[in-house]
Amino acid sequence: LYEGGVRSSLIAWGPGLIPSNNNESMGKVNEKSVFSAVDLVPTLLELANVKEVPPMDGRSFLKQLTARKSGWVDPQRNTVIIGRELHFHSARDGNLPYPMRGIRTPEYLYIRNFKPDRWPMGAPYNLDNTDAGEYKRLEDAPFRDLDASLTKSWLLTNRGNSLGQAAYQLTLGKRPAEEFFAVDKDADQLRNLAQSPRHAKAKAQLATRLMKVLKDSNDPRLRDAFDGPPWISPAASDAKLRKGPKRK
Repeated sequence: LYEGGVRSSLIAWGPGLIPSNNNESMGKVNEKSVFSAVDLVPTLLELANVKEVPPMDGRSFLKQLTARKSGWVDPQRNTVIIGRELHFHSARDGNLPYPMRGIRTPEYLYIRNFKPDRWPMGAPYNLDNTDAGEYKRLEDAPFRDLDASLTKSWLLTNRGNSLGQAAYQLTLGKRPAEEFFAVDKDADQLRNLAQSPRHAKAKAQLATRLMKVLKDSNDPRLRDAFDGPPWISPAASDAKLRKGPKRK
């Protein structure tokens, strides 16, 4: 749920609808306006002039798209709710997910890790059964929520020395129950301020807002429903699938 995983640009084009602010090559840029995938349907319904719209979690973004001014069009629209459950099958015992929920504002990112005892990038299966960090299949590798790459191989190979130990822990290690980042000052989210007295009030406010949204939407994570059927099949991660074939 960090910036590298959830932040991307929304690019929209609508001749005669979306103004260009007298710059036909660049158009209009709203750097602080926030948009989530759940906002797409309400936006299209308003664009189609549909009057009777059922209750939705998302909000139409048409006002931001059609406004003539650039910048932050609606200061009240200042949060996005994000979440994560299961990425790769058999990444952990029992096929369990790594549940996260977060709330992002222009200044802060608050993340709640509901199961900090679990491995966020998958369990370290076969960690010592490695040939310079390379594996034939992802199913055989440790930390299966992180795809194979030269970076991952480097982390695994150098995890025990001073050069790679800190990067290994930061990337693959377990995380605290709460994470709080000042994204306007810490673009890469490397400094967790969850225990900072100076930021305690701002963190508490975002934590309260996040939990209200989860309760209002009846998020199944609040009762740990995502840890069992029908969302996961524990049988899909038996010993053979978890640990992969024996290697010579």
